[in-house]
Amino acid sequence: MLQTLTQKLSGLSYYAKLALALSAYQAVFIGCLEAFVFSKHVEIVSILTPNANATQYADESESGEEYANARSISVYHVLFIVAQFFQLGIYIDAIHNQNTIQIIALMLFEFGILIYSVIQVYQSVQILKTIAEQINILPYEITIIVLIFILANVFAYLAYKLYQEFGWSIYKKIGADMAMRDRYKMYQIFIMLLKFDLFFFVGLSVQILVLVIFIAKGQADQSQQIAEHIIMSSVISTSMLMAAFLGVKKENKLLMYLFMVGCVGTEVYFMIKLVDISTHPQKYLGTRIFATFFVCICILLGVVTLVISALCLRNFDKGLKYHLSRDCNNETEAEDQFPPGNNGFNLESVRGTIKRWSID
Repeated sequence: MLQTLTQKLSGLSYYAKLALALSAYQAVFIGCLEAFVFSKHVEIVSILTPNANATQYADESESGEEYANARSISVYHVLFIVAQFFQLGIYIDAIHNQNTIQIIALMLFEFGILIYSVIQVYQSVQILKTIAEQINILPYEITIIVLIFILANVFAYLAYKLYQEFGWSIYKKIGADMAMRDRYKMYQIFIMLLKFDLFFFVGLSVQILVLVIFIAKGQADQSQQIAEHIIMSSVISTSMLMAAFLGVKKENKLLMYLFMVGCVGTEVYFMIKLVDISTHPQKYLGTRIFATFFVCICILLGVVTLVISALCLRNFDKGLKYHLSRDCNNETEAEDQFPPGNNGFNLESVRGTIKRWSID
């Protein structure tokens, strides 16, 4: 499989290779730059620790809250670094599978990273005014913002070019049957949503585990909180995403129903967390804003994923599985063959006449 992937990537077009190269550059260079900023924030937290100890981290005093915010920013630096390598992995997957929808989603993700980096700098400057005079990391943070801004706009241009380039692969794989192409488009959207669900679900899980549970020293129910959190936000959410992936690939209705039930349960859990954040702000000292943001994103993604899963389930047993299961090596030979009941027609007869008008 790795050899096949390597061969396919080596035969990419100029724009596809450029997109991968820039994505790798972003992951490595910006990841390293952010790691340097993170190391400086660790120094800042160590400076604030004595003052925070005086307030025992548990109140809303200026020093205690400043420490809590500085500590939370350190965690979000790590999530930012993970996001860089996440986008690289998704880019490789999108270009390997010539997934136009995923390319467009990644473009939006890039602009989301840009907004996140701006908010991160603003919060850092507001919280750490006095220490910033001792440890000045603002130039590095601004450099990160500028680089991501440039890369986000370049990726927007490349997304347009790859949208044009990858269009024909849909015809080769699916044929010219518009209904089948719509089913395939819905399948691609669902798979893409599962990948972003995984990133945001795990990101939220890490935040709550590190910033809320592990630092709540002395609480009698800490072990119970850890167990409940790991089961609800890690084991169940990851298992249901795997069930959804296998279910839509194999058109297994049981797995899809299990995913939908699990998705509803996860949504309830996220809503409980959202209420908990608003009613117990002291418990989420230093992480209220970002935790609320991540919970809201997870709720929104969960709702959209649930709706799309129902649409994909409706498309089962209508011929899409045949196209998904075809051997890529025999794709050229099989492109004019259709399963029984499929109203597709010979692609050769429409090569010169069909125009692209929808997202593939």
